[in-house]
Amino acid sequence: MLLMKNKFIEILLFLSIILLIIAPKTAFAATSAGLILWFNTIIPSLLPFLIVSSLVVKLNLLKHFDRFLEPIVYKLFKLPPCAIYPIFFGIVSGYPTGAKVTADLYADKYITKKEAEYLLSFCNNCNPMFLIGFVCISQLKMSKGIWIIPLIVYLSSFMSALFLRPFLLDKNSETHNTTKYSPKKFRFSLELFDECIFNSCAILLKVGVYIIIFSIIAGFISLIPIHFEIGKALLIGFVELTNGISYLSTLTITETTKIVLSCTLIAFGGLSISAQTSSVIANKGLSSIKYILCKLINALIAFLLSLLLFYFI
Repeated sequence: MLLMKNKFIEILLFLSIILLIIAPKTAFAATSAGLILWFNTIIPSLLPFLIVSSLVVKLNLLKHFDRFLEPIVYKLFKLPPCAIYPIFFGIVSGYPTGAKVTADLYADKYITKKEAEYLLSFCNNCNPMFLIGFVCISQLKMSKGIWIIPLIVYLSSFMSALFLRPFLLDKNSETHNTTKYSPKKFRFSLELFDECIFNSCAILLKVGVYIIIFSIIAGFISLIPIHFEIGKALLIGFVELTNGISYLSTLTITETTKIVLSCTLIAFGGLSISAQTSSVIANKGLSSIKYILCKLINALIAFLLSLLLFYFI
């Protein structure tokens, strides 16, 4: 199995070199587009949230919400109180922060492997700034109802969590580890602030590189003579989310169709975000394949939910 995997990677790298040689203009344009997207959109929308969320964790400020959120987390998802942290930061900070916090909790033995993989199925999401700023305003040019896409994305994520719970958690998960999660609390200082900035920039740099790499792949896909434009948009979005949303926004289809398809792509996140997530969880022994399958189920639920909302209600 490992030999086949290595051979596949070798073939993929060889094909990549050939494509970069025979189509350098496409690679250059895709790299430039990915870099501009990262600099103009991803950094402004993610950097403030990453820094603030890092400070919130370090200063342990989320403890003030424990008494309200712990009963909800336990009753709905059958997870220990510490699950509040990846759920909260997975929404506020966006990819791949939820996955990173989950992996850290598992590494510190606050949650079991099954609980960690269950958490990963729904705690890793796009942040509100990306959904509203980039998707709704910048790309889809929505003048009203910009709340509808975040609502569908987050609601479908929690619905998929409830659907997947019997399959990913043990029946006796009620006896989970109830050890109180008490992260070390630091006092605010310039050194702590600098550390949060450095960690946030490191995450953003990794995200930027993945965006550029998968933007190049999406650029080569756009050269394929597929006459079904919606299919091409979905294929590009399946590989890299931001490029897929951008391509989808240019199509001459109804706004409702764009919203439905956008919600579907966002719920999955694209292979680029899956790769970012895998880089965070793989060294902790958590399953990337299981994560991708769960996100596909999430995408299906988002598709059905948006269809129901727009066409049947």
